[in-house]
Amino acid sequence: KTYDMYKYIIQNAHGDTDVLAHISQKYLTLELINLALTKSIYAIAHVPKEYITRAVCENIIKKNSYMLKYVPEVFIDQDMYNNVQYDKNGLGFEYVPEKYKSHELCDIMINTHNSSNYILKHIPEDKKTHENCMTAIKKNINALVCVPEYLRSDEMYDLILDKITYGYNKYLTLEQNYVHMLERNDNLLFVPPKHITYSLCMYALKR
Repeated sequence: KTYDMYKYIIQNAHGDTDVLAHISQKYLTLELINLALTKSIYAIAHVPKEYITRAVCENIIKKNSYMLKYVPEVFIDQDMYNNVQYDKNGLGFEYVPEKYKSHELCDIMINTHNSSNYILKHIPEDKKTHENCMTAIKKNINALVCVPEYLRSDEMYDLILDKITYGYNKYLTLEQNYVHMLERNDNLLFVPPKHITYSLCMYALKR
């Protein structure tokens, strides 16, 4: 097997993310690595650390934020994270070290990305506020799981009740409204602890 043969294989890989895994280490060069990355940035998973440069890292995270997981610690700094281009779901945010997750960045991520439950899960506890938690729940009620108990409010639970039942029914009691909610979503997590009753628990269990 020759260098030219490996080069030919990569040139014709057409998005094969594992192509580098099949190349003998003695033939691996920056030229072949860069060629493989032009075919698929996911090939980075098979690039030995000694071949990963800062330029390579900056290039792949501009194309896909999830590639942050492959950035070696030696290149981790604020400038690196300023270059990240997050996709609509903000994937890769989990790989940003907490010290680079400012209040401003956390609020931006919650406000501008769809997967608010994923984003909120990876926001440091001390950066979570009632406001950004409410924003997350407005986008996805399942984000409540990631809200610290001390930040959970009646406003959040009321919002969830409205979203699941399409509006509070004033002709029903509060417990009847929660029964109506459990008919659509049998997760007691969405019922405020102070309003959880034996009958609601039994109803949820039977479902």
